[in-house]
Amino acid sequence: MKKIIFTLIIIFSIKSFTQTKTYTLDESIKLGIENSKVLKISNAKLAIASAKVTEIKSQRFPKLSFNAAYMRLSDVPPFEISTSFFPTPIRIQEAVLNTYNFKLSLQQPIFKGFKLSSLNSAADYNLESTELDYSKDINEEAFKIISAFWNIYKAENANKIIDENLKSLESHINDAKSFLENDLITRNDLLKIEVQYSTVQLKKVEVENALEIAKALFNKTLGNGISDEVKIETEELTLNIHKDNFNDLLIEAKSNRLELESVSKRILAGKEQLSASKSGWYPSIFLISDF
Repeated sequence: MKKIIFTLIIIFSIKSFTQTKTYTLDESIKLGIENSKVLKISNAKLAIASAKVTEIKSQRFPKLSFNAAYMRLSDVPPFEISTSFFPTPIRIQEAVLNTYNFKLSLQQPIFKGFKLSSLNSAADYNLESTELDYSKDINEEAFKIISAFWNIYKAENANKIIDENLKSLESHINDAKSFLENDLITRNDLLKIEVQYSTVQLKKVEVENALEIAKALFNKTLGNGISDEVKIETEELTLNIHKDNFNDLLIEAKSNRLELESVSKRILAGKEQLSASKSGWYPSIFLISDF
């Protein structure tokens, strides 16, 4: 029985060890972006927009079509005329039972009221807008991963600080008990320290819960199971203080915000779509040839 228990303990220990994964910040960003469902959807939208550009451009090429038809008539006798001069009827025409028809058509658009050029420009603007949206989604996903990574770091450090406080309070409690035995402090003084110790213990429970939540959110951003055990590796942090002007930051934000550029591209695409809708006022010219 002892051997069985010992074996089970080893198995569970090995399993727990293998489930713990350690990530650096760069590894976290790379894995999270690779597994992001948001980016997969955004990439699919980008592929659709690119295919739409190809579809619009293909309308400028000549259209070649081939039609074939076959018709079978019911069995009818040939067209004959009977006269009194000849003993046999005179056959005017043989019955045509099978009919075949082949047609090859070539159609080349020459002018469609600027519709094709407008649609082509609109598709290009939509593609550029989708590319900007894709870049924006990458930045947002990376920001989520970085935030989740540093939330674990903050929770772990907060937990370490609380552990140090608990050790310090334990030492104070022991000293206070000695002082109480020697009548150097009152019982109320000892109770105050013990209450403070209990408060810090409750705070430790809150921080440990926050750490578990931070790890679950971190796993979610990476595409792992929420309950997977993870650890993070961080380099030594250095504090860099930058003094920037608010107006300069505002101007930089407006010029670098990808969503603003994306909206401007979609506005231009809408104008081109409006121009394409007005093409019906112009005549359409095609070059058509049938063979």
